[in-house]
Amino acid sequence: MNYYRNYWIFMNNPMAGAYLRWSYKKAVEDIKNINPNFDFYKKDFSCLLCGVGNKKTAEEFIRFVLVKNIKTKIWIIDINEDHLVAIRKLVDKKYKDKDINIIRVDALDLQSIIDLESIDWIETDAFWEFFDKVNLLKLLNVWSLILKREGFISTRDYVCSGLWNIIMDPVRNFIMEGWLGVKIYKHKQEDFDDVFNEVDFKATISPTFIPTYKRFLLVKE
Repeated sequence: MNYYRNYWIFMNNPMAGAYLRWSYKKAVEDIKNINPNFDFYKKDFSCLLCGVGNKKTAEEFIRFVLVKNIKTKIWIIDINEDHLVAIRKLVDKKYKDKDINIIRVDALDLQSIIDLESIDWIETDAFWEFFDKVNLLKLLNVWSLILKREGFISTRDYVCSGLWNIIMDPVRNFIMEGWLGVKIYKHKQEDFDDVFNEVDFKATISPTFIPTYKRFLLVKE
């Protein structure tokens, strides 16, 4: 697929790693602001990288999580098998003694492989743009099913509103549909608010270095 080949080229650079580490660090800060007692070090801590994209993303996430809790149970999923092979090789080489599960599955079917209310942290990146509003609602419902009561979700995605969107939309279309060859859906803040409310998620939304690209942190109401 053009997406996975070209996305690997995009992500295989030091800036991409720095961005991911910054994103994970900010997610930890965000949940601590909401819940200062959130415990990353508890015995049964578990997390899900939902839609991994490539090996570099997987390794950055694994490293970050294991530094915080070496006994974390980690789930890494994606719908494409080809690059999951590389991630399995990475885990076999560097993290064979850790509890890391790498599975090809559609994110809308996660409840078929992960126990209900068993995940503390769900992390993904620019993932919502691949779902129309109906399927975004389905995705959030699935995440709600597998997320613990005190768990959280972190992601970054585009909010298509404001003057900056006039500039950013053509750029996104060129990169995603022209270069990477994938269909994306554009969501306004009202669209996000609707699905968050319907699934009973409380959202904290913060800026990033790109005006229309926002950090989201979700917890259950």
